[in-house]
Amino acid sequence: MLRADALLLIRTRDMGGNMAIEARFIRVHPGIVLDTVYRAAPLTDVKGWAEEMSLRVVGLAGRAVREGATALSVLDVHAALPTPVTVGLERTLTVLLRDR
Repeated sequence: MLRADALLLIRTRDMGGNMAIEARFIRVHPGIVLDTVYRAAPLTDVKGWAEEMSLRVVGLAGRAVREGATALSVLDVHAALPTPVTVGLERTLTVLLRDR
């Protein structure tokens, strides 16, 4: 469809009652998240944020198109014993792995 090597997705996100700006740099094939950045919303320094994001994009661009590279993504970690502690750890790891 887009024939893009990477995408930069920017959205506002509710983070437990606090609003944040989320920016994700995604390698399209295979689809993995290379970087995620969060800032409090609304942005107080839009120009500074844009400059920071442009530097990040330049730094990540090579990782999005590297020839012969193998991308790995680890998801769906499950505890062997479903106790309240392991279920909580499982949820935390799932969020961290998906939002990395």
